[in-house]
Formats: sequence, C-alpha cells, structure tokens
Amino acid sequence: MERCWSKLLFIGFTFSVSFALSENQYFLKPSEKAIAALALKSIEATDAERSDLIKKIYTLIQKSEHKTQERVRVSSLKNLELELQNENLFSQYNLTELDTNELLAKIKSVEYYSDVPTVQKKIEAYFKNRSAVLASSGIYTGIAGLDFVLQNLKSNQNMKEFAVAYVEKMSEEFIKLMTAQQNPQTLILGKLIKLYFFNLPISQKLEIAYQMSKIPLNSTVMDYFLVMIQNAGPQIQKLVQIMGRSTNIPAEFQEVFQKLESQVKEVPWRVVKALMESEGLNLSDFQYFERKPIGVGTMAQTHRAQMVDKNGQRHSFVIRFLKLGIEKMVEMDYQILKKISRQIDADPELKKYNLPSLVDLVDDLNNTVVEELALARTIKDQNKGQKIYSRSEIIEFNGQKNKLQFNVPQTYAMGKNKKLMAQDLVFGQKPHKELKQYAETYPDLYKTVAEKTAELWLGEAFFKSGFFHADLHQGNLMLQITEEQITVNLLDFGMTGQLTLQLQKSALLLGLGIKTNNPDLIFKHLTLLSKDQTEAEKLRTLITERCLQIQRKEIKTPSLADWVAWSLDRGLKLNYEFLKLNRGLTAIEVLLSDAQSPLTFIELVQKIALKNKIQMTDLLLKEKTLKAKDYSNIFTLIKKNAPQEKALSCQALF
Repeated sequence: MERCWSKLLFIGFTFSVSFALSENQYFLKPSEKAIAALALKSIEATDAERSDLIKKIYTLIQKSEHKTQERVRVSSLKNLELELQNENLFSQYNLTELDTNELLAKIKSVEYYSDVPTVQKKIEAYFKNRSAVLASSGIYTGIAGLDFVLQNLKSNQNMKEFAVAYVEKMSEEFIKLMTAQQNPQTLILGKLIKLYFFNLPISQKLEIAYQMSKIPLNSTVMDYFLVMIQNAGPQIQKLVQIMGRSTNIPAEFQEVFQKLESQVKEVPWRVVKALMESEGLNLSDFQYFERKPIGVGTMAQTHRAQMVDKNGQRHSFVIRFLKLGIEKMVEMDYQILKKISRQIDADPELKKYNLPSLVDLVDDLNNTVVEELALARTIKDQNKGQKIYSRSEIIEFNGQKNKLQFNVPQTYAMGKNKKLMAQDLVFGQKPHKELKQYAETYPDLYKTVAEKTAELWLGEAFFKSGFFHADLHQGNLMLQITEEQITVNLLDFGMTGQLTLQLQKSALLLGLGIKTNNPDLIFKHLTLLSKDQTEAEKLRTLITERCLQIQRKEIKTPSLADWVAWSLDRGLKLNYEFLKLNRGLTAIEVLLSDAQSPLTFIELVQKIALKNKIQMTDLLLKEKTLKAKDYSNIFTLIKKNAPQEKALSCQALF
C-alpha cells in the first residue's frame, strides 16, 4: 500500500519525461491529482481563501497518514489504471470547473487490492515501480512542502512561479529536441513555440499544468508537448500544423503536429447536452444522439444523430457546433501571435534565411480562423461546394475499373439561435485507413484516388469556378469503398477561397513566368496577385537581378512556392485569396505524398492545362508581356498533335 503525498502540496509532479521501467503506465493517484488541482486553484485565490483551503488539505492529509480510509478491489492492472485515472472527475472538467469540495473528498488514503494472488503481486510491483518513477521525477524535492506552506502563506507566489516555469520548461525540452537538426524551419518553429507559451496568460498555464498531471508519469517529452498544444489556443494549433508539414521538420515531430488533426481535446458530454438544451432541443427529440463525438477539431465538434420528421421518415445526420468560448480563445491567440511574430521577424538569427513574414502569416491565418466562426457562411459554402464538387468518373487501377464518386453532404442550420449546423450523414474512414486494407491487392488504388481528388480540386480552382476548399487534409476527407463505387466525401467547408478570373489567370501566368525565367511576367503577375497593385520599381529591379542569377546558374531554379516566399520576405502583400490557395495547395501536396504519388500539384495543373488548350491559348494571346519570340515554343507545348514527350514537357507552363 502507498500512502497519500504526506507533507507534499504541489511540486514537480511532471518532471518524469522519458522515464519508463516497463510497459505499464504510471499515474498519480486521485488523491495526488486532487492536491495538485487544489494547489493550482489556490494560486489565483484570495489570501483568506487560500489559507482556509490549505488548512483543510493539511487536516485531511494528517488523517490519511494514520490509517487506510478506503479499500478498492481491482480485477487487473488495467482496472487499476482506470481507478487511478478517475475519469468521471478528472477527465470531464477543466481546472476552473472542478468543485473544491469534491476535490477535498478525494484526499484520503486508499488501498488497492485483489483477491487473486497473482494480480495482488502485480499490484504491489506496480506501486513499487511507481515509487521509483516518482523519485526519479523529483516529486520528493520541489518548491514547497505543506509545512512550509502553512508557515509562510507567501509561498503561494513560489507555487505560481513554479507552475509558470514548469510550462515554459516543458516547451524548452521539446524545442531542444526539435532544433537539434538546425534549419530555418525548426528554428522559427522553436522560437514560435517558446515565445507563445511564455506569453500565455497565467490562467491558461495553470490549466495546462493541471492537464499534464493527468497523463502517465512515464510519458515522453512528445506526449507532454501534445497535451500542452492541445490545451493552447486554436490559432497556434493551426499554425504549428501548417508549419509542421514542412519536409525540413524531422518525421517524429511532424507526427506530433499531425496528431493535432485527430487528437484535439473534445468538449465533454455535459457541455454538449447543455448547448443542445440552450438551442431548444431535448435529447427526447432524437431517435438517438451519440455521446461520443465522431469528429473533434480545433474549432468545432461533431456528433451523429437521428430524428423522425412529421411524415414519420427517419433522417440520419451529423450535428456540428463551435466549441464554447472559442471566440475568446481565438482573440487571445491572435494578440499573443501578433506580438511575438514581430519579435521573430526581427530576430537577427532568422533574418539571414530570408524567410516569409510571420506577421503576415499570422494576420492571414486570423482572418481565416475568424471566417470559421461564422456557421452561416460555412453552411452556405458547403452547399456551394456540393453543387461544384459532386461528380463521378470511371477510374482504372491495377487492371481494375470502378466508379469514383465525389460527394459533399448537404448542410442546414438547426436550433433557435442557429448555433448548430446539421449535415447529411456519410460513411467511411480517413483515406489512409480505408485504403490500408487494399494496399497489397490494389497498390495503385490510393495513388489513383489521391491524384483524381487533387485533379478535381486543382481544375476547379485554376480553370473553372475558382472556388476551393482551403484545408483538404485527411481529417476533412472520408472514403468509403463498396462493390458499386468508391466514394470520396469532402467535409468541413469552414475554410474556403474564391479566385476571381483575374487571379486565376495571374496564378497561371506567374507559373509560366517562373518556368521561363521571364522577369517581366513574374513582376507583373506577382503585382496583380498582391493587395496593393501599384507598381514598385524596387521590386522589379530585385526580380530582374534574381532572374539573371538564375540564368547564370548562381542560384538554384526556384519553384512557385520559393518565389512566393521570396516576395513575401521583400514586403509584397499578397492577395488573401491567393495565400489561402497556397494553404490549400499544401494540403493537396500532403495528400499526394501520403498516397506515394510521384506527381506534384504543378504536374497535375500542367495535365489539366492540356485539357484546356483553347482557354490557355486565349490566355497567352492576350498576355501583352509576352513577345513574338516567346510564342513559338509555348504554342508547340500546347499544340494538339504534339508528340507525347513534347506534351509532357509542357512544364514550361509552370
């Protein structure tokens, strides 16, 4: 049996990173978590409240040291771990929501036992190893023991400093690992994370410290960082997802950032139920309403439900709602990121890399996130997407043929305050999960589906309506394979963009200018893609100089993304819709990479361009920047009867 925390109130309960004696997970006891939570809550309490709380804690700890106050029978080690986690109390509430009296009731000496001798031995071994984990983590040496707290109430300041320092230390541990392979991407991401957690309000740091007390003591640095970022604001989550997709970020860190797309902190059921009732909907109105969410994002959450209409027809659908208090979190994040992005842009260590402006990225991300807060707009855009993207075609893979159906579920508002969005229920899994079972039999299937999805997206964005989903990652795709067809469901149109005809033309002609190293084309269409379309002679000079360097092979031939980054770093304010397109293109590239497709999005655009020869010919003939000598080569590339190898060489279009 192991007693309570004795004279310890709150010290380094989570400095146990990377420590593991076995495959078991070692948790703090409910009594220990209760003391940690009470200590954290006391930091922002008044002196009188804190004094009263500490006396109550101390009295309960003294009682627990004299005898076992409760015995709990467990059937297995798994059962023991569940008892220690105490899900009902500690997983359902944030720190500020925890009831003080309920926490105080947890401070007691509990003996966990089994009537089965073999299980009892495992329990004893578990607690012996757990003691070693606690000892190694510094649990018995920290900022304050309970006696000291009682004698000096000013030690509350020490606890506050510890809680703040702890969160910052954990971010530094993660950054130290990530920046071991120094490159511009890891450096800027490391500085961003460090400054962000340093500038978080104390209330948010206390919440993070509390959430970290609930995970296994023998968790890794990666595990702790994931908890930290899960309990941070939505904008930093989206920002690290975007930046974490860079191929220069080590794979193990990319994995942590990608987990944010599938392991975002969910809204507890009690909050969901209260929201439904505030919208005039009772659970009795539904045939069923699933408590477990089917999707949890940084901004919103979805649940499966079914209702019967007045005609007796059953309708299955998904209800989506914005997380409670998300508007305040968005604003908090923006203010922090706006402040630290200026510091990072001015950092001399990073300036030498000529990186794009982080200030501009933060501003554009904020605009995008604020758009997601408007459910009415999301509903409108998703229904627009249904009309544009719902189509089918026959695909071939590994000697097989099948129908590929693209689908966007219809959506509508629900609730008296219109805070709920309902959409038709669709079935399936994320593409990589659904296609995993077919990998051996049909190895080309995933690649084919990914390329066709990318073609649909790129064709619409560049050559048709200009409307595009700006965040089509795995979490927003649902795939279902049946004998009849392969269905790709495109979900969550909370982040969309719309290219005007002029923006479409300029994006294509900018690519052509980059491929042909034509400074006039590059300057003209970078300018047309910017917010301020006033000619800047300084930028023209810089572009001309760079094209000469490329011609002389003094620098590597830049890609479209390289030119965009270069122009942003030189102060060009690119059009918001074009920047959203760039975000969407990143998601498409990741999809192609996941499917191990050899094609890039540029090659797919070139392929689509060949299907739109008349449109491309008209575009080129009207481009006054092109000179007569340029046309011969360009038209050879898009000529209908060009040899296969010539057709493929239409890379000159980009």
